Amino acid sequence: MSRTTERDRPPFIIFLDIDGVIYNTPDQDGVFKKTAELFPNEERPYNNRLCSIAASYFFNKEALQNLDYIINEMEKIAQVGIVISSSWRENRTVEDLKNTIFGIHNFARYIIDKTPESLPEKDIALYCPSERHLEKYSSRCRASQIQYWLKQYPEITNFAVLDDDEYHHLAECFAEKFFQTKVRSLLTQEIAENIVQQALSLESVKF
Repeated sequence: MSRTTERDRPPFIIFLDIDGVIYNTPDQDGVFKKTAELFPNEERPYNNRLCSIAASYFFNKEALQNLDYIINEMEKIAQVGIVISSSWRENRTVEDLKNTIFGIHNFARYIIDKTPESLPEKDIALYCPSERHLEKYSSRCRASQIQYWLKQYPEITNFAVLDDDEYHHLAECFAEKFFQTKVRSLLTQEIAENIVQQALSLESVKF
């Protein structure tokens, strides 16, 4: 495989969930203390946005390192972009996510977009083949949101979906491109290596 130029490098997209991937059960007292430290002039109760900024300081270091590993390895042959699919994206702009909410972390530099927060009911089944759309979370089916985003960019064929939630029909829609984490172990080195191995194998056929 030959190394491509910056302009010619193909895209590789990471659809990134947060909870259960790089962040597990929060230390609420720690989050409130960090919020007070970061925003000493704000009065309680702190709003959700301020608490989210503070909570990002408690992201799991090992999981973050494993995410950086994916980014660094894929950057050798691809243009890496991160699309936030987590509920952390809700009611926030891409710029806010990139520069403020996740701004202290390396991966924030790679955020290019977020998936739509919801889709019309008629579009859910259209973008997700699951027959289980009467489930509790069907109206917020994450698989359909990701599929909808991908439909806007048909040139993107190499991607990975990182999520701990099995209720969004991700395995059904994305098969081997869905990498499920667990709340306790989060994004492990093994999962990170599997993502890179698969992504590189898909790109190798293009060179």
